[in-house]
Amino acid sequence: MKKFLSWLYLPEAYTPIISRMVGLLSLPIAVVIWFWTHAGVPGDLYPQPFNVPAWRIGHVIFDLPLPPEPLNYIIFGLFAVAALLLVAGQKFRILYIYMAAVLAYYASREWFVCCFFWVLLDFLFLVALSTRAGSSKDTSDQASPCRRLIQLALATCYLYSVLQKYLYPDFWLGISLESYFHDGFAVTPFFRDFVVQHPLPMSAWQACAVLVTVGEALIALGLFFKKTRLAACLLGLILHGGIIVLMDPIITIFSLEMWSAYLAFFDKKSAAVDSAKASDATGGAQCAAAHPLKTAFSVAFIALMLLMPARIYWQAGPPNDLLTLFDRTPWTFGMFLMRQKVDNLEIAYDDAAGQTHEMPVSGRMKTISNDNELIALARYVRQKNPQAAAIRINDQIIVNERRRILKTLIWNTPSKAGSWPEIAVASAGDYCRGAANRNPDSDRHP
Repeated sequence: MKKFLSWLYLPEAYTPIISRMVGLLSLPIAVVIWFWTHAGVPGDLYPQPFNVPAWRIGHVIFDLPLPPEPLNYIIFGLFAVAALLLVAGQKFRILYIYMAAVLAYYASREWFVCCFFWVLLDFLFLVALSTRAGSSKDTSDQASPCRRLIQLALATCYLYSVLQKYLYPDFWLGISLESYFHDGFAVTPFFRDFVVQHPLPMSAWQACAVLVTVGEALIALGLFFKKTRLAACLLGLILHGGIIVLMDPIITIFSLEMWSAYLAFFDKKSAAVDSAKASDATGGAQCAAAHPLKTAFSVAFIALMLLMPARIYWQAGPPNDLLTLFDRTPWTFGMFLMRQKVDNLEIAYDDAAGQTHEMPVSGRMKTISNDNELIALARYVRQKNPQAAAIRINDQIIVNERRRILKTLIWNTPSKAGSWPEIAVASAGDYCRGAANRNPDSDRHP
């Protein structure tokens, strides 16, 4: 037990800087969450017609209500105040708990928010920071599980990303990266023309895919060892720096979250830390700082961080050739696993007389692909057309500009209690690059 506690409990070191960075990055994250969690709210400011709940068991999706608007302003106002207090250096546990709770509730209401890796990391880091020792007057040598939890959150992000890429042949064959970049789709406008005018052969994209996968694994593992820590940091700076320079500016938040977590692997060179290290042989310093409830919470949180991304490997799901980008979300890590676009979406319902009516496609409907989105769309159709006797949705998705996947939702007697929509997925043949895109606004990537 002493060995485990000495491993789990670490001195504060650079945790105050991590806390300030998490507070700072939480501010733009709150803006994104505010917009997306208001999906389904009438008005021109939030044009998305419906929200998509993040969590589902079978056909049952858990739809959390949006609090009344005055209360929303208060909740997010307090969130902003808490974030600014973290930036100012405060470390009161209630700040971390409150911010993590707000993220958890609103991200659970809207699946798309839950799919942003940087929102998930912000939540994990806030939970980890809530285990910091004592009040804001504590010195940096006090031990807590905070740094270890941040380290493991970062490692699970990298390693589960590696696992998904390794198990998805399109990625390590270079097909996914080539699809992302060959036409400048995922490239910032400043470099788009250069990338398009200097195409790389598939062998080069395959080499890049291998380097990315191996690089993520080396960063995750190398940070834990003193001899390789600086090299792993340098590799991470290059990888995420490239993402910032080349890709969508909003992904900068993700890179800054990752870089902030690197600090959790470094100790401060001080007499207090040296003294703590000297006592590690018996685990005295860590055992003295250990709190039973905090230790139990940390163990449970570690288990959650390991099991949530792993659940996709024991759940039934589509094979790789029928997999779409968001089928394995949320709380999984598959950064840039594939590129997809919705080529065609057909929404129809039959009324009580058996007459078929088509529904126009607008807003987020143009990009839906996973089961949560399809079920939420079917519920929206039922809400708008309570007389519907049957609902049908055909969703044709193009993956990596190589193959078409057809998802079909059929919901008979949607007004009857206990009836559930049925979703089928099948191959719709190969896709010929250069074909006219019926839905130019449908490209998606995380």
